[in-house]
Amino acid sequence: MDSVFKKQQSWKWLVVFALTIVPLAFPLSAEYKLFLCITIWAIVVWAFDLIQYAVVAVFLPVLFWACKLAAANVCFSGWFSASTWLTIGGLLFGVSFLRCGLAKRIAYKMLSLTNGSFPAIVFALALSCTIVTPIIPSVMGKVVLMVPIAIEMANALGLKKGEGGAAALIMTVFFALWSPKMAFPTASVDAVSAMNILREQYSFDVTWLSWVIDMFVPAMLWTVISVSLVFLFKPGKISVPKATLIEQYKGLGKMGIGEKKNLIMAVLIVVLLATQDLHHIDPAVVMVSAALICFIPEMDMLKPEDFKRTDLSVVFFLAGVTSIGAVAKALGITTDIVNILGPILEGQSNLALVMILFVFAILANFLLNPLALIAILMGPVAELCMGLGFAPTLGAYSMIMGFNHALFPYEIAPFILVYSFGYFKIGQAAKVMAVRIAAGLVFMPLIVYPWWMVVGLV
Repeated sequence: MDSVFKKQQSWKWLVVFALTIVPLAFPLSAEYKLFLCITIWAIVVWAFDLIQYAVVAVFLPVLFWACKLAAANVCFSGWFSASTWLTIGGLLFGVSFLRCGLAKRIAYKMLSLTNGSFPAIVFALALSCTIVTPIIPSVMGKVVLMVPIAIEMANALGLKKGEGGAAALIMTVFFALWSPKMAFPTASVDAVSAMNILREQYSFDVTWLSWVIDMFVPAMLWTVISVSLVFLFKPGKISVPKATLIEQYKGLGKMGIGEKKNLIMAVLIVVLLATQDLHHIDPAVVMVSAALICFIPEMDMLKPEDFKRTDLSVVFFLAGVTSIGAVAKALGITTDIVNILGPILEGQSNLALVMILFVFAILANFLLNPLALIAILMGPVAELCMGLGFAPTLGAYSMIMGFNHALFPYEIAPFILVYSFGYFKIGQAAKVMAVRIAAGLVFMPLIVYPWWMVVGLV
């Protein structure tokens, strides 16, 4: 068995090497070739999971700097970015929010209010996921929390791995975390990165509230459609006695002081984020301050050891991936991207531009993960749209909608994590995801585009 694994690893490394040297065959400048070689190496290693993703991300800015592709302040700009610190603050507060059991209480409360039918359970589970979405900037962290709850429900219903009902419950969690994250710029690392690029690197006026106004309705409606697709797994007629659900909720006991503190803190965070236009406090300051308050001994919400237990690898990943876009901009690669896309988008109608970028993002997702694509393309596309007379965020949001689509787990890290629990097969999921992509091609022109017309984005 070990020999087979080693052989597979050897083949993967050969593929990494082969793809890494591809840019050397093209008539590009030495800097371009070196940048592409380093970036392709990182992306393929991520795709094959050969080295822990955060470790690769740590080496990225170091390699760019060591190869003198850009100044140190450019290569390591991810660590100077507000989005990195927003993520740190959000992850730390998320530890408190999850540890106190409030998220689990919300889930079981929603379930206890249902009549025990399978559609009602799916709805309650999806609503629970959506409620915790804007607070914790890590879909991976929320998957780790919510999938075990879905597994508990599957066990209560007598469902086994591979069965349609169990697959439907697990995919409900994925759809209900991955789809609504587009509604809030603090709901995921890629959303945080996108807002940072638009605001800090390109100086576009994007606030937490303006993002929500443009994206909340499309994201919520898309969540409803996505979650509805879990019934394509053919779960059959399944139900659990309402008394069982109520009993599970009562088993949590009364709401503790820690849960109450976290609930108050979560409400305050959302209020401050939504009113940024009034007080002009940066979202990063809000999230880091919330985390700091949690560590105050008198608050008793986080302890020093909680900092050590917090998985900050996603922060290193964010900072490393951010360096790709920063160095690409310094080398003029983003300008070249604009020059290539410009003739394609020039003269197009608003709707045509939206659909071209939407489809482009879906196709690009097969090659790169959304965060890397955002780092490279988000700013140039927004700048190009502004130069062509469109709202800069129109192109950005169109791509974000496109990046939300995937066919196979390897395209999206949270999808890989959900798949790793073993409750559905790739073939099962791929069929549903293909239908979801087809639905998205209809959803964009019929729902999203008219909404953007209503809010004045178009």
